[in-house]
Amino acid sequence: MPIQTILHPTDLSDRCAEAFRVACSLARDHAARVIAVHVAEPRTPVGMAPSPPPPEGHRGGMEEWLRRSHQPAPGVQVESRVE
Repeated sequence: MPIQTILHPTDLSDRCAEAFRVACSLARDHAARVIAVHVAEPRTPVGMAPSPPPPEGHRGGMEEWLRRSHQPAPGVQVESRVE
């Protein structure tokens, strides 16, 4: 079965930036796409109810920042998601 999609989870650290370059290289070699995912964990103090998810505009801004910080190699399709 050929590789079609490579999932790149990221915490936006320098180590993840290097892993993203490797994911793009593999995607280029296999004509696959990369999905870069950052999970934005809400900060909830112990014993308190979870906070509501951020407004959609905030999520869109984070997705845009993720897209700008994870520039793909030429010819590689990258989709950015914030969950």
